[in-house]
Amino acid sequence: MDPNAAPPDPTLPAPDDGPVRVLIVSRVCFLRECLAEIFARDSLISLVGTCGDVADIMLVSADLRPDVVLLDAGFADGAAAISRIHHAVPEARFAVFAVTETETEIISWAEAGAVGYIPSSASVTDLVRLAVSIHRGEQ
Repeated sequence: MDPNAAPPDPTLPAPDDGPVRVLIVSRVCFLRECLAEIFARDSLISLVGTCGDVADIMLVSADLRPDVVLLDAGFADGAAAISRIHHAVPEARFAVFAVTETETEIISWAEAGAVGYIPSSASVTDLVRLAVSIHRGEQ
């Protein structure tokens, strides 16, 4: 353990609190399905659902209660989408995937309410680790 590390945030779930409940949001069906298959293979993630648009999320989010909502960076008007989804799922942490790592892009998503991101350069093996770190507030 690093003696210089910041103490854990008590408001975040501990690593042993069970799998991270993830909701995937993308208009691209095959992308949602591929991510769902990847997350289904790992015990650290519990995929609670996939949605193709914000209206779907509004209908199901209260029942699904995701810890992390992963939003496709290609989502039209993503900043507004985060705001609308946050009203439906205020306890969830928002992350954007397939982000181009430019300062402008990252700042724009952070200002919209995203607490983390998965870059477009991330590998399949990085996905679970990044989703869990976002949930824990480590990104």
